[in-house]
Amino acid sequence: STYYYYFNTTRKPFNNVKVRQALSMSINRDALTKNVTKGGEVPAFSLTCPGISDGNGDFQENLGPLFSENLEEAKKLLEEGLAEEGMTKDEFSFKILYNTNDTHKKVAEAIQAMWIQNLEVKAELENAEFQVVLDRRKAGDFDVCRAGWIGDYSDPMTFVELFTTYSEFNDCKWESPEYDALIKTAQETMDNDVRMNAMKDAEKLLAADMPIMPIYFYKKNWAISGKVTGYFTPVNRYVLLYYADIEQ
Repeated sequence: STYYYYFNTTRKPFNNVKVRQALSMSINRDALTKNVTKGGEVPAFSLTCPGISDGNGDFQENLGPLFSENLEEAKKLLEEGLAEEGMTKDEFSFKILYNTNDTHKKVAEAIQAMWIQNLEVKAELENAEFQVVLDRRKAGDFDVCRAGWIGDYSDPMTFVELFTTYSEFNDCKWESPEYDALIKTAQETMDNDVRMNAMKDAEKLLAADMPIMPIYFYKKNWAISGKVTGYFTPVNRYVLLYYADIEQ
């Protein structure tokens, strides 16, 4: 599962890729996971989480990081992107929408502080109940919004298909015919290498255009006695205890 933020690509200046890139490149994911979430989360520099096979190893590990954090480059990109939209930094203010939850609040506060300090932008926080946030995301009523995805099954497609133009979960309203074509190739081919390469190319395209800002990969934390047997640990679910037993 992956924790990320949506940018509303239909709303100025988030329609500008340089602005989106600047915001993503200017946060410190390592500091965020170590000092804020503190649950062993892994900084994310792509969408698909670790633990999914591509037939030749781990899909995410083989894909590698698709972007980097670079504050000086972020400042440059923000200035250029805002200028292209006819805006100055003083005119750039926006809200971070998140659903009511202590962790989401702490993450939003940390990212808000990083954006204010690193880019000198006016970022405000706005929280609402989960259903309200979902409704507003669907309606495009947000600037930047918290989101996340737990894979429905152990395959990269459960992640990459989210951002096709026809996906009901594409709340950032991003459109890319090239991306759609890559996903279609992955869905139709019977060649696993072709399929995985198409999804990797789609991930690279998504990261380059940055309609979403990957933040971290979730981590499952659990403890179990050595006397317990018969439990299962699927990659996309918590520990299953249906057939568990305790040795006497």
